[in-house]
Parts: sequence; C-alpha cells; structure tokens
Amino acid sequence: LKKAESFYQLSINIQPTQQSIIGLYHLYKQSNRNDEIIKLLNNWLQEHPKDLIIGIAFAETHKNLGNIKFALGYYKKLIEHHPNNPILLNNAAMTLLSLGHFQEATILANQAHLLMPYNVTIIDTKAWIETKKGNYKEALYLLRQANAMADDNFVVKYHLAITLDKLNRRNEGFSYLKDAALSKSHYPEKKQVVILFNKWQLEKIET
Repeated sequence: LKKAESFYQLSINIQPTQQSIIGLYHLYKQSNRNDEIIKLLNNWLQEHPKDLIIGIAFAETHKNLGNIKFALGYYKKLIEHHPNNPILLNNAAMTLLSLGHFQEATILANQAHLLMPYNVTIIDTKAWIETKKGNYKEALYLLRQANAMADDNFVVKYHLAITLDKLNRRNEGFSYLKDAALSKSHYPEKKQVVILFNKWQLEKIET
C-alpha cells in the first residue's frame, strides 16, 4: 500500500489526473483517512468543478463523516447541472432518507428508478425507503426483484431480512441476514449487520 501511495503521490505532484486522484482516494478509504480524502478531492474539485465522479466521491465522504446536510446540499448542486443522472438522484435520495425526509427521498428515488429501472442499487434504495415508510409489502416485492438480479449483493439481503422481520417473518429473514453477516465482502453496513445477526442468533437460542 505504501508503494502504491508513493506512486500516486508522485504522479499527482508531476501531473495530477482523475485516475491518480481516484487511485489515491481508494487507498485513503481503505485506511479511513477521511480528512486526507476531503483535502485531496477538494483540491481537485477547485480546478475541476464539473468532475462528476470526484464530486460524488466528495459528497459521499462527507455523508460518511456525518456531514449529511452538507452532502445533500452538494448533491443538489450537482443535480442542478445533471438533472437526469440516476446515480446522483439515487444518492441524494439516500441522503434525504438519512435526514428523515421521506417524501422528497421518494420523489428522487422514483425519478432514478424511471431512468434506470434495472439497476440493483436503485431498486434497493427505492425499496429501503418504502421499508422506512412502513410499506413493507411494496418493499419486499422490490427487494426480491433486486436479490434475484444480484444474489451477491449483501446490502439487499440485509434489507430483505429487516423487511421480513417487520412482516413477522424473522425466520425467513434470518437466512438472508446470516448470508450478509458471514460473507467475506466488505460493505458500509457490515458492522451493523454482524451486530444484528448476533442479536437475532442469541434471541433464537433463548427461545
């Protein structure tokens, strides 16, 4: 990793490119060096404000740091310039959901889904918003669709488990949660998935 970091740093010092910025961003992300990520991406965006890929990474980093309102404001600025970009609409919808703005989140998620109806992440976002709104049967229909399309998406399996539990079908949901918790994949929700799996497993033993 140190060799790779030195390579990217040297490349950036000589002639920064989007590729070298993204490479260093991923290295920083692996070791949770968020302050350095913000500085790296911000410096690039000062010179390249229209770079959508880096802009999304910048907004998501702020969101992961808990700067949710800042991330939302940044996404809204990007959407002004790219109103039909489904990835932007989807990410903004998830950010709104984090703030509890269900109605606006639903509107953007629906727009993203209309533009890209067969994208698993977008279907999952739409479903998860419905779960949070208490529309569990609608959410379950969408999540089953997403799971059929991408059986290795463990965020979808986690959301399936939660939604089935809300429908009093925890035994069915447990198998999805188990798959998500015991997978070797790393994803943002992994820690909370493992905690919930251990909790459900303990409760299963006690009953």
